[in-house]
Amino acid sequence: SILANGVVCEPCLGTPVTCASDQTMQRPCDDGNDQTESDVETILICDESVCIPCLGVPSRTRVFMPTAVSPRDPLNNSFQIFSNNPITVTDLSIYDRWGGLLFNIQNQNIQDVDILWDLRVNGELVEQGVYVFRLEYEDEGTTEVTFGSLTIVN
Repeated sequence: SILANGVVCEPCLGTPVTCASDQTMQRPCDDGNDQTESDVETILICDESVCIPCLGVPSRTRVFMPTAVSPRDPLNNSFQIFSNNPITVTDLSIYDRWGGLLFNIQNQNIQDVDILWDLRVNGELVEQGVYVFRLEYEDEGTTEVTFGSLTIVN
């Protein structure tokens, strides 16, 4: 129970305990916001009354790309970028092993694009092999750059 002065009375011992004491702990919860992660609330150990309501930290952006694709696989037949938060691809360049530019897009919101690269150059499927890419994207005003490789298996 909470006393008039804001002190919490710990029922199991009958002694006043504040939420600032070392007799609290954090437990996972769901704050109902999909844009947060690591949601926790602070509770008193003895009676589990809530001192600090459930609160999450804003999720950091994670960007995912395949490492291998196949034009013959109907579920995995293109190079796509996925993210847990909206991002703008300011530049995506894909190169062959000799450094020749095969694909490039600029200033695309990834939620607006279903397939980024269909594994074709001039209408023809590229050969099986390893290709490299450079991805530059903006996340809440910050520019991030990442490099990687993509294996195409026919």
